[in-house]
Amino acid sequence: LHVVVRSPWTAMANRQRTALFGASILLLLASITLSLAAASDDAVTSLNDVITQRDKARLRQLFILAEPYTDAQTAYYVATGLQLLGPDDSDLQVRDNACAFAQTKTVDTSNLENLFYVTSIVKVLGDTCKFTFPEAKKIEAALKKFLEGEPTVETIYYAVTTMANLGVQIDHATVIPALVTAVENEESLLSYGQAFKAASVIPEADLSDLFDLIEDTVPQADETPSILYFEGGLKVTSTVISGIFALANRVGKEPAMTELQATKFGNYLLTSKYTSSLADAHHLLSAARALASNRYMVPSALLLAETTPIGSGNKNLKVRLTNILDDSVGSFTVKVTAIEDPEGEISERNKPMKKEEDGVTYSYPLFADISGPGIYKVSLSAKGKGASPVADISEVQLSVTVSYQVTVGSAALSLIERDQGITTKSISLDYPNASKETLKADQHTKVAVTFTLLNKDTKDKVTVHQAFIRLTSGFQEIFYVATANDEEVYSFELDVAEAASDFRKQSGTYEMVLLVGDFALENPFSWNVGELILTFTGGSTAEKKEDYTFKAKPVIEHQFNPPEKRPPVVISNTFTVLVLLPLGLLLLLWLLLGANISNISVGGIWTILFHLGLAAIFGLYYCFWTQLNMFQTLQYLVVIGGVTFFSGNRMLRRITEAKQG
Repeated sequence: LHVVVRSPWTAMANRQRTALFGASILLLLASITLSLAAASDDAVTSLNDVITQRDKARLRQLFILAEPYTDAQTAYYVATGLQLLGPDDSDLQVRDNACAFAQTKTVDTSNLENLFYVTSIVKVLGDTCKFTFPEAKKIEAALKKFLEGEPTVETIYYAVTTMANLGVQIDHATVIPALVTAVENEESLLSYGQAFKAASVIPEADLSDLFDLIEDTVPQADETPSILYFEGGLKVTSTVISGIFALANRVGKEPAMTELQATKFGNYLLTSKYTSSLADAHHLLSAARALASNRYMVPSALLLAETTPIGSGNKNLKVRLTNILDDSVGSFTVKVTAIEDPEGEISERNKPMKKEEDGVTYSYPLFADISGPGIYKVSLSAKGKGASPVADISEVQLSVTVSYQVTVGSAALSLIERDQGITTKSISLDYPNASKETLKADQHTKVAVTFTLLNKDTKDKVTVHQAFIRLTSGFQEIFYVATANDEEVYSFELDVAEAASDFRKQSGTYEMVLLVGDFALENPFSWNVGELILTFTGGSTAEKKEDYTFKAKPVIEHQFNPPEKRPPVVISNTFTVLVLLPLGLLLLLWLLLGANISNISVGGIWTILFHLGLAAIFGLYYCFWTQLNMFQTLQYLVVIGGVTFFSGNRMLRRITEAKQG
């Protein structure tokens, strides 16, 4: 006999080891899950949209129509906006006018913002706007004075940029510490963006402190599943984004921003591409140009090149690969990685798309690689060739509609005896021609229509979303739905007797039309099948035709409700006597018992006025009951009540004085 004795401490240790092992497994699984989630989140997707050539033309027209200029800021928005859009013959005169406006503006050295706008216009227009500012030394001295003391970030940004525009040497040993101090004091997103922009124009300076601030600025953006933006809207977001990339290009280092974040910032900017505001258009193009032309991360868009469905007339899927400004991104390999059919089945492809001559369009023969019409989800990827700042697109899924053409196969129009179900007459129909024979039906008959729809290319039977039969006579239209059975044969049956109410029992000749439609159908049609004579028993219940002509309507005379019937006079008088009876009883008792009126003379005239006031109040109540309204009664009561109150007060005082004396 072998006995093993286990200590309870040993058992507890084993349980602890088991628990620790389980916890380790859970932590390992959690770390793997988080890694996969992070990898999924970091996958770069395509921009949701781009600023197309049509959008650029609309924005250019917005700048052109801004003339005449009312201030330097408007001229600045126009000059920079046109420069960001690129040269075009249609706006040469507008650029010249902006330059002329800047020259005519009086250079006020006390207005820093005006100096910034005017010098920026001349700087942006470049060789097309040659202008030498008068009193350059005076302007330089004024700019340096703005930087003295403790200037704000905005002041430093305006002053430093103006100095760079004029070619004035910037004392970075003084400006950089002042800029860092101002940023620390303000701590606003707009000040961060202006600081980045100001630092980007300062040569030969250590900008590491400001560059490191980018890492703290980007995480402050608000995020949704597809966009990133800074609180404050388009102006703040544009200033920060353009400032970050301007500073990154100046320092020569990649900013602390991921390609996915850059793409999401681009998606936010694109939500404002239909703006009609000059300021918003300027901010949009400024940030878009920064995203499209920086040296580190350029978001790209892989979008459908045309909205025409894939079908017999358009068999190739075409996409465009561009940056946010719809410009080429260089040499890329675009592949169709997978196709999901309308039933949800996914098939792997990994086939390259053909690059077209324009350098941005890629095509793929999708029509030959699918099973039938419907909505397909095509997964694409784009990978650059060689070193490029343009972000690769790991996967983007596009919804593509594959259309088809339909025709009518066999079709027949029949009359069926209602009780026996025997077909009494049947004629074949020849699409798209109308039947030359007119059938007659009454309450003893059913009308039946059967037909099949065929794919025009494959000749296979198909079903559509909408198939209706319309019966028309005069102004009356009745619609019925044609349904398909398991064999994809459509049928419609009209029981004349049961459908009499639909037609309001209006007998006559009805035109029968077949309506066929579908979201993927290239050729929806209405086919005039022929004419049908329907006869209903009983009188017609058709509605009387309304007269819709314009004419004066009859005058509406308002009538008040008649007054309620009053009770007979006898009853009214009886109740009046009953109400007055207590008063009569009181007077009678006074006469029998004797009323003490010895003090009536003590009050003098006040006693008489008081009792007359009381009598007048009771008389007023009677008048209110018979002829006065509430407002009239209150007016009289104020006067009578005042006299009664005053006289009653004087009467009681006299009586009191008489008793005391």
